[in-house]
Amino acid sequence: MDIGYISFKSEISIDSLILAITGVILFVTAWIMKKGNDENARLNRLQAVENTILKQLEFHYNLLSRIKVNYGSAGRGFGYPNAPSDTNGQEAFELLYEILKGNYERMPGNTYQNKLDMNAEERRIKDAFTQLYMEYGSLIGNYFKNLYLLVKYVQGVKYKAFDKNYYIDLIKSQLSKYEILLLAYDCIWIQDKSQGENFIELAAHSNLLSALETDQLITSVSEIKHVDIFKNRYGISFRKPKEFTN
Repeated sequence: MDIGYISFKSEISIDSLILAITGVILFVTAWIMKKGNDENARLNRLQAVENTILKQLEFHYNLLSRIKVNYGSAGRGFGYPNAPSDTNGQEAFELLYEILKGNYERMPGNTYQNKLDMNAEERRIKDAFTQLYMEYGSLIGNYFKNLYLLVKYVQGVKYKAFDKNYYIDLIKSQLSKYEILLLAYDCIWIQDKSQGENFIELAAHSNLLSALETDQLITSVSEIKHVDIFKNRYGISFRKPKEFTN
């Protein structure tokens, strides 16, 4: 056997092995780089989503701070010179809720032929809120629209690592007692979108109204309690208060 031929053949085998190993190393390196780039891209997309939500929350706060209501419109007054005549922000929602309750109580038709007519009771709620909106819609309209779009945006995020519950809870934490109460009635009032897109449906799906204080809902003039409208007609669930023991 020709020793030179064997040596030549061995060199070819070693070269082929080196090329194969190099190819594997390059493939693994490229795969790792791609995974790293994909992960960076995913994190960047997630960061962009979170930044959008935080900016919307900031915008929502700015809308809230611009809402101003006169104390006299809710039958309030301080009775001393140079007393403040207006309030704004979250305190304004307390006055707006008082005005809504007054609208509801003054609605004609205090007696129903059927005191268990849920449709009639809901119409009364909508009529009362319509009166509120006719006077204050320019103040609260954009507030509720922005809140709707914010909740819808959070619900629509599909990234696996995105914690929807955390951001819904973050939104809820920004809402005062009276904002939630007025929001609940706003959700009943406006339902002009396709099925599944109305605010009341988003609220039910996201538990947005879970912190609503049901004992603060408007007292019905019929035998239909408003809490039953939310629960039975719209599937809204409310969080039970925690019990603390010594």
